[in-house]
Amino acid sequence: MSLLIFYFVLALLTVSSVKYTKSGFVNNYLSIDTTNTIKGIFIILVFIKHATPYVINAGWQPEGVAGEIFHFVNNNVGQWIVAMFLFYSGYGIMESIKRKGSAYVRQIPRKRILQVLVNFDIAVIVFVIVDLLLKKPLTLKQCLLSFTGWESVGNSNWYIFIILLMYLTTFLAFYKNKSDDFRKPILFSIVLTLVFCLGLSYLKAEYWYNTMFCYTAGLVFSVYRDKIEVFVKEHYWIILAISLVILLIIDRIPYSAKGLVYNAFAVIFCSIVVLFTMKFKINNQMLLWCGKNLFPLYIYQRVPMIILSSINDGAFAAGYPVLFTGSCLLITVLMTLGYRYIAVKV
Repeated sequence: MSLLIFYFVLALLTVSSVKYTKSGFVNNYLSIDTTNTIKGIFIILVFIKHATPYVINAGWQPEGVAGEIFHFVNNNVGQWIVAMFLFYSGYGIMESIKRKGSAYVRQIPRKRILQVLVNFDIAVIVFVIVDLLLKKPLTLKQCLLSFTGWESVGNSNWYIFIILLMYLTTFLAFYKNKSDDFRKPILFSIVLTLVFCLGLSYLKAEYWYNTMFCYTAGLVFSVYRDKIEVFVKEHYWIILAISLVILLIIDRIPYSAKGLVYNAFAVIFCSIVVLFTMKFKINNQMLLWCGKNLFPLYIYQRVPMIILSSINDGAFAAGYPVLFTGSCLLITVLMTLGYRYIAVKV
């Protein structure tokens, strides 16, 4: 059986939960439940994308028509699957700043940066223990830098490093702002994001920085949401069509220019998802749960992948790819349920 089954189940869960709004628009298209449901879809895509290399590296090869379809789908599942995580994070933080002002901004280092980092570091310790038990090679420098997200000990790290960096840009941009005029801090955020993006282009692979502007786009959308909504609702279908055309055009441009081309692609993709949720409501409790538990699902999913892929030198992963992936998913869910007992609030 092909791993395509997981994409099929996700598509079925999503499509069967969609309700089209014939007249008007979805009022709560940016509510916590709606955004968590969307994030739930993408975290499952991330899981499948992460699990695939373990079975392929173990020796499994997709075959037949299902294999060809799987290759096509998997090869086209790129960095855009994390775009909405960044967009919704930027939007959510900006909404909090609008409501709570400078008091919230002052809390960003502790409530956002430190809290994420501490819980990420707990996960890093888990990965180090797993690596030591499996006798995987580790260096002291690698371990120390992994606690910042700059290096990895088998865990997913680049996204955490980038989201922490984006939180920092927000803090720096809004710290001195005392008014309700957010134009200058927004511009400063864009400039800082560009600087960090260009800096990382000399130090890391492109996937590290080629979706950073999705977070900034979330900030901008929050600030100008009312004006944007008025314009979009008047020309909805034209804007959706133009956005799709632009996305297809950008997709044909070789991704380069220090990641800025793909950043443009990712931002347009975010706009299309937002446009979609303005007319289509997705109501699925399973996807909602996944979105609510995004952090542990993302951070701990590689633990069972590493352990189970080491059984008989990968024989289990290669011989039973669907069972392997399903087992990893089940263990990840169980770890997520237990996460509440080790999560730290600062």
